[in-house]
Amino acid sequence: MKKGLLKGILTLAAAISMGACSTGASGTVSGEYSYEQYSTTYNAVVTVTVENDIIKDVVIGECHNLSDANEAYGWTEEKRAVYTAGVEAYLASFEGKTVTEVLSIEVAKAESGAPLTGEEATFTDKITGTTQSSGRIILAIQNALEKL
Repeated sequence: MKKGLLKGILTLAAAISMGACSTGASGTVSGEYSYEQYSTTYNAVVTVTVENDIIKDVVIGECHNLSDANEAYGWTEEKRAVYTAGVEAYLASFEGKTVTEVLSIEVAKAESGAPLTGEEATFTDKITGTTQSSGRIILAIQNALEKL
């Protein structure tokens, strides 16, 4: 009788600890992050699909630099195309990561809310030359995941 009770308690404890390690969260959620800097609103809007706590897909709906090229500011169509390809590769890099992994990425921010760049950045720039965009996207994904 005692062996059966002990076995039952150990089985229950194992089940509880396994549940504590993974939420098993699933769903499709949207998130956004934006801030004002230099009289401009910078933003990122994403949709994240999660199955059993694993990110399956991240789609960007809106991001400041994905808009049309603006030659007056040096934002050529060629630069925009390179940026867009970088964003797509960056979004794909989240696939297969757990919700916990992505929520644990730290993005240091200025008082304005802008992700810090250069030596002040707390994460690796994944879209070459666009640390703030990388930070905005991480923060938008994290805001989405917090809704699960």
